[in-house]
Amino acid sequence: MRLADPRRLLGRNALLPSPSGGGGGTAVVGVTMELLFDDGEGPAELDSCETRLRAELSALGASVGLPTVGLVVRRHKTGATVGLPAAIDTLRTAIDVLEWAGVLAGAAPTAPVPPVDAAALAQRLQAERNPTLVTLLEEAARRDVPALLYDDGISLGHGEKSRTWSTGVVPDVGAVPWGELGHVPIALVTGTNGKTTTTRYLAGMMRAAGVVVGATSTDGVVIGAEQKESGDWSGPGGARAVLRDPRVQMAALETARGGLLRRGLAVDGAGVAVVTNVSDDHLGDYGVHDIAAMADVKMLIAHGVRRDGCVVLNAADPLLVARAAGVAAPIVYFAVDARHPVVVAHVAQGGGVCVVHDGVITLVQGRARTLVLPIDDVPLCFGGAAVHNVENALAATAAGHALGLPIDALQAGLRSLRAKHDDLHGRSLVREHQGVRLLLDFAHNPAGVAAALAFLQRLRARDAVPGRLIVLTGAAGDRSNDELRGVCAAIAAARPDHVIVRELDGYRRGCAPGEVPARIRGHLVVAGVAPGVIDAAADDQHGLTLALDDARAGDTVAMLIHIDGPGVARLLTERGWPD
Repeated sequence: MRLADPRRLLGRNALLPSPSGGGGGTAVVGVTMELLFDDGEGPAELDSCETRLRAELSALGASVGLPTVGLVVRRHKTGATVGLPAAIDTLRTAIDVLEWAGVLAGAAPTAPVPPVDAAALAQRLQAERNPTLVTLLEEAARRDVPALLYDDGISLGHGEKSRTWSTGVVPDVGAVPWGELGHVPIALVTGTNGKTTTTRYLAGMMRAAGVVVGATSTDGVVIGAEQKESGDWSGPGGARAVLRDPRVQMAALETARGGLLRRGLAVDGAGVAVVTNVSDDHLGDYGVHDIAAMADVKMLIAHGVRRDGCVVLNAADPLLVARAAGVAAPIVYFAVDARHPVVVAHVAQGGGVCVVHDGVITLVQGRARTLVLPIDDVPLCFGGAAVHNVENALAATAAGHALGLPIDALQAGLRSLRAKHDDLHGRSLVREHQGVRLLLDFAHNPAGVAAALAFLQRLRARDAVPGRLIVLTGAAGDRSNDELRGVCAAIAAARPDHVIVRELDGYRRGCAPGEVPARIRGHLVVAGVAPGVIDAAADDQHGLTLALDDARAGDTVAMLIHIDGPGVARLLTERGWPD
């Protein structure tokens, strides 16, 4: 067995059970690590390793003075994920104790470790213990004041109702201005596809309501009109950056599965959570090998919502519907089809839904109906052809309504996103030049690719465009063959006339140059794409150049999972494409 990824779980997580319903200090924190099979190992070796681990952990914990009750071992196809509940002021020592117990049980560490010294660990534990911090967090929980704790300091409250103290400074309970601290309305958004667009819709709705909004996504951190950070800030660091900013009055936080698995849920006690969907993507990390396990991870944000809040789920996703019963907060479903059985049953039971009724986004609660906006007035829905964006709009509308935003703010937010780079950063961007239609999209998993190409097919059918379909695709080196097969099957189902497979520089992740494009080509051929219509390209700009050189009036080009946004934008400008 090999030992890997020892880390702290600082919030609600999928490994250590916490009661549903966020706030009040209900989340169980602790430490975790991976036990991974070596070649030729299997369940028998794991049985033996677990037995030794429990014995070594109990003995070492007793020597150090660290409680080791409640060890969780979650088995999966590459080994097991091990978790140990621990007090917030013992986590660093708990990591060392858990890792050392693993080493003593026979698991090989990823890096050399010094000889175990129980006396030194006991001293470290005593140095780490912080009764003032524990008392402070207990009082915050009693007062229902949220806390954020990390290496960069501690904060109490959120946004404009928060105070932050630097690393090493823990205020006494009596020195805290409790009356100034509290919650601001927060929306958490996760899912396999649609997270960023839904988050952007919500942020637009909040801004239209006249408040200062903090928003995080894979595109960065925005506070009010200021782009505070760029890049992927969809993890706990982004949430802290927003919720510690004293300007923030409302927050829309994209919440990716990576941060949930590495650190747990940063924000407990949000007002609303949205789970857009769950499909085949990013499987294999941290012991999550199937979609059901991924659904459990995504649903963490639902369990972290306050009991008087709201959880917004996709009625067409059976994995989410199956998990709704375990959520403490009320459920609101969204669906394009107002007659979906889950929607009909939920309304009959008095639940709320957000659906498309006679072409209009409509909120339904019992017999009450609130008409929000015709789909034709939502630019990214393209008259309903972009079904995936209709779903994103419905999800955001339900969440915004749950936060108490007025209808005119919901409408303004839905109108605010348009198919241009500044709004979407490469998502569902449709442009036309000299009779050629171009879609730029980040679709990279089977469901996302299928949705993007189905959208294009609907546009072509609606506009009676008879031209050819040219598809550009690529993949990171860590994509499994199952994932690549799914993507290639989705491409083949669209019956493309030309496919260009490109290398994704910087994303080979251990693969040799040309290795991933060769795998994709093989899967495309197996899926039914003729070898003669498949070409290779060195990068985004080379691939797009090949596609545009080949395209003629009436043709449609779909550029999927592009990574060189500035280079692509520059190339299009040079070729005379309007923004």
